[in-house]
Amino acid sequence: MSEPDADATRRAYWSEQFDAAYRFMFEAILPYPVAECGEPLVSLQQATEAADVSVQFSSRPHVNGLPRLCCTTCAMARSPDSSAPPPR
Repeated sequence: MSEPDADATRRAYWSEQFDAAYRFMFEAILPYPVAECGEPLVSLQQATEAADVSVQFSSRPHVNGLPRLCCTTCAMARSPDSSAPPPR
């Protein structure tokens, strides 16, 4: 069984880790432009459906009630044996 001091130290450590991750995601990453290379993004869900690949996507909201964004670049979604662009 853990000692109370060790539990408190562990909780404090993980609390700081989660706080740092939150600051990183919502203060550093979220405002950063996604299309910095100029290549448009496509829906990963539509691309997998078009490729007839079975993938289960969560319908539950993400952190802070934000929608889940499952996207990839056009080049990454394109079939390796096709030069046709993926669905939009």
